Amino acid sequence: MSNLKIKVNSKKGLVRDIHISVPSNVIEEKRNTRFSQLSKTAKLPGFRPGKVPEKVIRRQYADQVLQEVLSDVLETTYMESIQEKNLQPAGPPKVALDEYVKETIKSRKHKIVKINSSSLVNLVETGKFIDEPEYCSTIIQKILKKKFQQNKIDVATLSSTHLPFLLPLLKDAFPNVRFLDPAITVAQKISRRNITNKNLKNKLQIFTTGDAKKFQSKLEKIGIKNKVTLFSC
Repeated sequence: MSNLKIKVNSKKGLVRDIHISVPSNVIEEKRNTRFSQLSKTAKLPGFRPGKVPEKVIRRQYADQVLQEVLSDVLETTYMESIQEKNLQPAGPPKVALDEYVKETIKSRKHKIVKINSSSLVNLVETGKFIDEPEYCSTIIQKILKKKFQQNKIDVATLSSTHLPFLLPLLKDAFPNVRFLDPAITVAQKISRRNITNKNLKNKLQIFTTGDAKKFQSKLEKIGIKNKVTLFSC
């Protein structure tokens, strides 16, 4: 992707802040392309397949398309940036879309609120969401209820790899809120890719820097029986 502006700031230890500016027309072009693709395959009540008006497609699939486009742009620009700056990531990045949100929201009748939910991550990493669901529900209510009510939140994005594990608890706590799970978009994107070797099987490798046996026992409780390997630098 051309015309990227990439800036890297060094933080404490191995932490690096990567600021990437993507031209707005790139995102809009990708959105338009995806809407066009959907218009040829979408099946909605009252319309024949491939005959749904574009304005209906845009209204019905706006959230889905935005997630798909942002996921694609983030993946592409992130890989380009670490290659260009010769970086070697030690783990997945934490992503913020501040400027895109600011510019996009100007012309729409929506309110975007950033809520720091980092304290919920511990519920997943400690396995408490498996062993102590009632405790987790209490913490979720304590952290989110007031902010959701004050800001009249009706849609929330799970912008962390940890939060989807709490999705059942979140839905129980806030039945009137629509939660968007980016993992679904990633899975859909991968499924659309052409696989040249049909004999290849999916392979999952799991690493941890902590107690491998303890982590493996937690995973087995949610149906993941793959071997956990201790990761060391």
